[in-house]
Amino acid sequence: MDSADILKDSKKKVVGNVESYLQSKKKGQKFCSINNNRETIKKIVLSQINNLSIQKLKDCRLFTLTAPTGTGKTLTSIAAAMRLSERLKEVGIECTRIIEAVPFLNILEQTAKDFEGIFGVDEVTIHSSLVNPYRIKNKSEKFTSVQKRILQMNSWSSPVILTTFVQFFESIFTDQNQKLLKISRLVGAIVILDEIQSLELQRFPLYALAIDSIARYYGTRFILMTATQPKLFETRQLVQIKDPLKIYELLPNYKTYFESLNRTCLIPIMDQVNSLDTLIDFIIDVKDNANSILIVVNTIADSIELYNKLFKMDIKVVYLSTNITRIDRKIIIEKTKQLLKDNEYFIMVSTQTIEAGVDLDFDMAFRDLAPLSSIIQTAGRVNRSGNKGELLPVYIFDLGSSKKVYKFFEAYETKKLLNTEVNECQYQEFIENYYNVLLSEDKIDMSDSLEFINEGIKKLEYNKIKEYKMISEDERCSVIFLKDEYIINIVDELCKILISYDKSYETKAKIKSYFNEIEQYTVDIYPNKLKKNRPIEFSIYCKEICGKSIELNYFIVPFDDLERYYDENTGFIAEDEDIGAFLY
Repeated sequence: MDSADILKDSKKKVVGNVESYLQSKKKGQKFCSINNNRETIKKIVLSQINNLSIQKLKDCRLFTLTAPTGTGKTLTSIAAAMRLSERLKEVGIECTRIIEAVPFLNILEQTAKDFEGIFGVDEVTIHSSLVNPYRIKNKSEKFTSVQKRILQMNSWSSPVILTTFVQFFESIFTDQNQKLLKISRLVGAIVILDEIQSLELQRFPLYALAIDSIARYYGTRFILMTATQPKLFETRQLVQIKDPLKIYELLPNYKTYFESLNRTCLIPIMDQVNSLDTLIDFIIDVKDNANSILIVVNTIADSIELYNKLFKMDIKVVYLSTNITRIDRKIIIEKTKQLLKDNEYFIMVSTQTIEAGVDLDFDMAFRDLAPLSSIIQTAGRVNRSGNKGELLPVYIFDLGSSKKVYKFFEAYETKKLLNTEVNECQYQEFIENYYNVLLSEDKIDMSDSLEFINEGIKKLEYNKIKEYKMISEDERCSVIFLKDEYIINIVDELCKILISYDKSYETKAKIKSYFNEIEQYTVDIYPNKLKKNRPIEFSIYCKEICGKSIELNYFIVPFDDLERYYDENTGFIAEDEDIGAFLY
């Protein structure tokens, strides 16, 4: 371990400058009214940490940061973690590292820019399924050995770690040595969990137990942040934790900030709008009140049908969902930012992909019925800066698809609560009522989570523990679109290296790097959607390239066949035009 510099790296101090980075970000930006709140919130949070008594510094392990969308929680949480690290030194506690975990890859990509801007590229390890070990550089643009890079990433040896919920929790609930390699890095660390409401409600007791136990026995400090703080720790009573750790809110007057905001307003139109045609009619009636309109629906099938209807009406419309390759989604987001900057009239049709980690600011939004936390995330993409006026509308309609992609009770309770208009100043109270209803009336089935705790964790049954998956595996197949010469070469090289596989560390790393690059050009499709428009199987393509087949759960769309399988506007083409009910 020492020869790989892992031990040396673990002793590095966390050094960064949030203020300097903030000033560099502000250069050239237009003034926006929300900036005053951002600065005030940051000062209050840091003041809370500065005012912690010596005893509280020792005892406080669980912190929450609750603040409205667009108020700079990410940078404030980093500043808070660094200040907490400095204060812990006063009582002889050395913070080993700062770890931030986020729920979605698009959030990770944006947050990575902030982390590297604050701490420097050399000090930050980014760990996700998409990280290519061959592309990890230091600030002098020099590459170290691939074995060291992978070991550094898998062991979380750097002073600053940015990762995903999947990597974080699957390193806790596992029997695999490679994943367990990083568990010791949690000792003495400060862990920021962003958008904590994204955790599955049914597993709240499991996550509450894990966080409480790690904080208690590893001396880890946790900061849980969101605009819609769920009642995660209230479920600790279900697992009978003795003397549960106390929770300390870093923005104790957070309700004041919600109550002072009037950027948006939730307007239920579920009785009026229950089909795509009635939705379009409604949009036509109100579209003159906005230059930019966001429409978020629950299924890819609905999103494509809506896009096509609007496109035929000569309306400027852009489309975003995971039916489009990741590399194209990045291009679309940049195009959308430019349209917003130029103040051009357009409509964006999207799925849940838009709700978190995408910094876009629309004039108006429409959201298909969904859990309340998702609706408020969509509202966070409207009048984000606060410069567009007051109470810009976020209309809630119901196409009847919520039961296909969400737990029934979450959307049902949202619909019951949304019986009148709700101004942003009421969002916080609204979300608290929502979680109170869900938890107090036993509407959430937590039996599987409790069984996992009782049968797996408490009895140390590793056969049970290894069943844990943050995201349940489904039967979707990955379709690779050979859109350019770069990805064609990558896939061809992958075929060759798989056929001559020598099991060396270097070869394994190269294979992983190829798959990570391929991920940028893939779309995941349910097998039944491939029946009528089925691309060629990877094994057949591989045999054509190398003369030998390799079985992988991938399909290939060659460059010459793109027009048949991939629409540049809406992505994968299913002949029956029913792409399925998956959300993203």
